[in-house]
Amino acid sequence: MDVISEIYCSIKELFGPKINVEILKTDQKEFSHIIGKEIYQTVKNRKELNERELAKILGGDNYKEEDLPINIKDIKPNEIFKNALNFNDFILINLEQFPSFSRLINFTYNSNRYLIVLSSPLLNHQENIELLKIYIAKVKDRIKNRNNNIMIEYLKTFIPSNFCDKFELIYNLLIKMSMQKIENKNADFGLIFVNRYLDFKEQYSDRLFFDLNDDYDIRNIELVKQPFMEVAGGEKSFLLVNNEFKIKGIFFPNKSLKGLKFIDRDPKELQNCLIARIKGINLIRMVCNNKVVFDMQNGLTRTRDYNSFHRAIKKVLISLGFKNNYNNFLSNLIEISNLKKGTILVIGKQVEDNKYSKCISGNISLVNNDVYRKSVLTQLSLTDGAVLIDNSFNIYGFGAILNIYEKNDDINNSGGSRSYIARQFAKENQELAVIKISEDGPISVYYKGECKIEI
Repeated sequence: MDVISEIYCSIKELFGPKINVEILKTDQKEFSHIIGKEIYQTVKNRKELNERELAKILGGDNYKEEDLPINIKDIKPNEIFKNALNFNDFILINLEQFPSFSRLINFTYNSNRYLIVLSSPLLNHQENIELLKIYIAKVKDRIKNRNNNIMIEYLKTFIPSNFCDKFELIYNLLIKMSMQKIENKNADFGLIFVNRYLDFKEQYSDRLFFDLNDDYDIRNIELVKQPFMEVAGGEKSFLLVNNEFKIKGIFFPNKSLKGLKFIDRDPKELQNCLIARIKGINLIRMVCNNKVVFDMQNGLTRTRDYNSFHRAIKKVLISLGFKNNYNNFLSNLIEISNLKKGTILVIGKQVEDNKYSKCISGNISLVNNDVYRKSVLTQLSLTDGAVLIDNSFNIYGFGAILNIYEKNDDINNSGGSRSYIARQFAKENQELAVIKISEDGPISVYYKGECKIEI
């Protein structure tokens, strides 16, 4: 793969299908399309800004013609692209008032000048911008021949330095292991990569370890997949692998590491090691220092700031009157997003009957005898329509069609019909929050008419 294609493919893979990307080549006067969605072609011949762009610039839809600065409508998008070339290479140029080309990045490669054009609602959130800035730094290193794999170098940013020189081997090993079958079933297990086994064992001396008398090389997959992959379930037991890829023991933590509870644990817990959970080719998840390094689903690697998402949604839940189970609910949402089935959840006080239709009404609690039941929400969210959840985690309806009163003909620019409905319903019902999970995985939280976070 050539470098330009690698830049395009890696950003699409890491940030997902909701980000539009185009790479242009320029001679400082004209632009030519190289790869990606043809964003520039759709705007280059426009003679003035459109109404949506003017509203963005002036901070709302209720502007008056007399409020417009002189000649602002005569700004041509084509000129904005040309002016962007005056910025230094690898500077993230913020043009959020122009949603169709909200971020631009210049770079020079082999004496040719290029422009990366980005557009996505994901870029409205600072958490995703920070990830993008890390990515840009790795593109810069790739252009300057300081690395030979943007994806791997980007992921290394989130792990301890003592694993960096072997990370690519670990990454590829996890992919190979995810393809294994055990008695015709997909591999389902967990590993913890540690720098020094004895140091790890001493640090967690109050836990249970099964020490192996012989060394087994984890890279010899056919030799170790039975019985090791069978006994290391990835929730209550993990294989411990040292820095020479030797399986040294089986670790039994005091608490199950099920789901994404990593991020809710004591920050000092399981520090400076790489925790990997594999569920066949459907999911590989790596966690380090209470943060998810990456998710790989069906061969595509994604990075998400789950910790920021956790903080944002917990704040919304508290404001809506939810008392507890924030962490279980968050984990439930992420598991549903992994199913690749879009859904909408309406949370807060019970919605009045006239605000939805075609609902299957009833009642079931997600919390039974202080135990949160993830399977209930997971199953009821598989059908079309919204799931209605009150602030005691009772589901009182599913399959609901939400009624909105302000229609928008420009649904595509609003992120699609489901995004528009979620945003508008939250705007019209400010005592509620709406969570939208897309088919391609992103999760958005709308509250008081605003998208509070999207990952």
